[in-house]
Amino acid sequence: MALSCYLPCQSSFVPKPHFQRNHTILMPSQTDQVVPMSLGLRSGFLEDQGYAVEMADYPMPHAVCPAEIADIRTFLLRVLPPL
Repeated sequence: MALSCYLPCQSSFVPKPHFQRNHTILMPSQTDQVVPMSLGLRSGFLEDQGYAVEMADYPMPHAVCPAEIADIRTFLLRVLPPL
């Protein structure tokens, strides 16, 4: 799960096939002035490497909002095995 971030070292990225099965979600912020959304969108690079990536963006600055927290909960309940 990646919130308000980006993948800076794409040129040195080495795909790990056993991680490609993992669930990944990117959650950039539309008005983030710390990590611009355009950098987060470049993290689509992971899809090009065979990773299954979901994405959801939010109309907020570099922060967390209730809608994002709800989506995190939904994502975790869906991808993690029950206890």
